Amino acid sequence: MKRILSYTILTGTILYFASCAKMGGLVGGPIDEDLPVVLGSKPANYSLNFDRKNIEITFDEFIVLKEINQQLVVSPPLEERLDVRLKNKSIFIEIESELRENTTYTLNFGEAIEDNNEGNQLLNYEFVFSTGDYLDSLSVGGLLLNAKDLMPVEEAVHIMLYDKLSDSVVYNEIPIYIGKTDKEGNFRINNLKADTFKIFALKDVNNNFLFDLPNEEIAFVEDYLMVDPEFFRELITQSQDTTNINKGIDSVNTNQSDTLKTTLSDSLSRKPLIRIPEKLVVDLYLFQEENQVQFLNDYNRKSRNKIDFNFSVPVSDSFYVTYLLPERENWFLKEESVNRDSFVYWIIDKQVREMDSIQMELNYVVLDTMMESVWKKDSLYFIFRDVQKSERNKNDKETDLNVLRLSGLANNSTIELNTKLKLLSETPINYIDTSLIEFYMTKDTSEYREDYKLIRDSVRLREMNFLKEWESVGRYHLIIYPGAVMDFFGNTTDTLDLTFNIRDEESYGVLITEADSIQYPAIFQLLDSNDKIKREEYFDEPEKFRFEYLAPGKYKLKFIEDINANRKWDTGKYIEKKQPEKVYFYQGEIEIRANWDLEIKHNKESRPSPTE
Repeated sequence: MKRILSYTILTGTILYFASCAKMGGLVGGPIDEDLPVVLGSKPANYSLNFDRKNIEITFDEFIVLKEINQQLVVSPPLEERLDVRLKNKSIFIEIESELRENTTYTLNFGEAIEDNNEGNQLLNYEFVFSTGDYLDSLSVGGLLLNAKDLMPVEEAVHIMLYDKLSDSVVYNEIPIYIGKTDKEGNFRINNLKADTFKIFALKDVNNNFLFDLPNEEIAFVEDYLMVDPEFFRELITQSQDTTNINKGIDSVNTNQSDTLKTTLSDSLSRKPLIRIPEKLVVDLYLFQEENQVQFLNDYNRKSRNKIDFNFSVPVSDSFYVTYLLPERENWFLKEESVNRDSFVYWIIDKQVREMDSIQMELNYVVLDTMMESVWKKDSLYFIFRDVQKSERNKNDKETDLNVLRLSGLANNSTIELNTKLKLLSETPINYIDTSLIEFYMTKDTSEYREDYKLIRDSVRLREMNFLKEWESVGRYHLIIYPGAVMDFFGNTTDTLDLTFNIRDEESYGVLITEADSIQYPAIFQLLDSNDKIKREEYFDEPEKFRFEYLAPGKYKLKFIEDINANRKWDTGKYIEKKQPEKVYFYQGEIEIRANWDLEIKHNKESRPSPTE
C-alpha cells in the first residue's frame, strides 16, 4: 500500500509542476557552473606503500563517467584494464593487475568526470599512489601538432616514455610512462622518476601501445630526454615567491634526492600549469610514414568500356600488362593519374568491349621483406554482364548513350582573369572539330567573333583547354555545336551554349613576399580560409616573389623546407631517424584587398603556431 501511495503522490506532483510550467509560474534556478569536488578517497590520494586492490573516490554530487575506457590513462600501463564503476556519489576502482614495486602510479581521468546535471567537467583529475615509501614527482610536458599543417590532432594521441633507449623498443615493449594529448595538442605526464627517457608519440590504432601497423601515425625526437630534479628547482624558483621556494626545496626527500614530495606533484597536476623549464618541454610533429609496400588496392570493371586499377603506392616505369584474353592488339587506351598510383584502361575496341570476360596479367616491382626490389605478377579476371531490363527501376530514365557530356563551366559564371578555360569530358577525347566551336566577346549589345587556341591535355585524356588572353570585365559567349567533340566510342557532343564573365582587373590584390632564415630550396603555398592551396611556387634560393591576381579575402602563407629538392612535402621515417620536412606559417593574418599591394617578410624564428 505504501508503494502505491508514493507513486500516486509523485504522479500528482509531476502534473502540478507541468501545469505551473504551462502557466508560466515556475521559474528555474541559477545554472550550476560548479565543478564536481572530491570530498575524499580510500586510500588517500598520493598514498605511499599502496598494497590494495581497490580504490574509492567520493564526490560532493552525483557524477557521470563519459567514455571512461577511452579517457582514463594509467601510467605506467597495467596488463589488465581497470574495472571502474559508479555507485551513488563515488567511483569504485578494482585493480586486477600485479603492481610493480617502488613505483608511482598515476590515474588520469581526462574528460571522463562530469556532474550529472549540467555536464561540468573535472578535467584531468589525477589519483596518484606509490607502492614504495616515496612518490616520484617530476613532470614532462609539451605540444604535439600535425607535421604537415601544424594543426592540433582532433583525436587523442598517446605520448609514451621508455627507460630503455634502443630504437626497437617502440615495436616490442609497452612504455614505462604514458600520457595523452588534449584537443589543442597539449600533453603532460606527471609523477616521473629521475631518469633518461626515449619519448615517442603514437596514434594507436589497435590500442596495444606498440608501433606495429603501417597506418599508425607517430612522432619522435632524435635526442633522449633527461628528467632531472634540478630543472624543477629552477621551476620553483621562477614560479613561486621566496617563502614557497624554500618550502619546495626543503621538501625534497632526503632518502631519495631525485624526487620531490607530494606538495609539488599536487601543484603540477592543476591548471593553469606552472611553467616547465624548456629542457622538459617537448615539441612533437605527428606524421604517417610513407607506405613502401606495393600492392594492388583495387581492380574492377564497373562498366563495359573501362577497367580500373588502384595501387597502394606509385608504380615504377617498369610496370607492364600482358593480355591473355582477348588475343588482340590496340584494343585499349591507357590513362594514368599524375603520380601513377591509378590507371584506367579504356576499351576502345568494340569487339573486346562486348566480351563478358577479360583476362590480364600485371607485372610490377615491389619490395620484399629484405627491402629488395622484386617482380610481382598478378593474374586478374574481369567479368561484366549487362543488367537485364526487367531488373531496372521502371521510373529511371535511360540516358542517351550517344551524347558526350562536357563539364567544367557553368552558364553565367565568372572566371579569373589569369586562368584558362578548361572543359572535361566523361570519356577520353578522340577528335575535336574547331570549325564547330565559336567564341564571341560581347560589347554593349553586339557580339564580335574572337580567335582562340584549343589544346588537348597529353596526360589527362578527358581534358581540353582554351588558351586565350581575356579582357578585364569582359563578357564572352562560347558555342559548341553538335559533333564538335567526339570520344573513342563514337559519342559526340550536343549543343553547348555558355556565357561567362571575366573578373575586373582592379578587383584583384597582390601579395609580395620574402622569407628569411628558412632553408632553401623551399615551397611557398598560399592557402585560402579553408586551407585550400590557391597558389604554389618553388624557389632554389631566397628571392622576393609576387602572388598576383588574388581575389580579396583572408589567406595563409605556408613555407616548406624541401630538403631533398623533389618539389613536394615528404614525411618522416622513424627507423632512419628522419623527421618530416619542416613547415612554417607566416605570423598573423594576411588580408588581400582589391587594387592593393601587400608586402610581407617572414622570419621562422618568431613564428607562432597557427592555432594561437
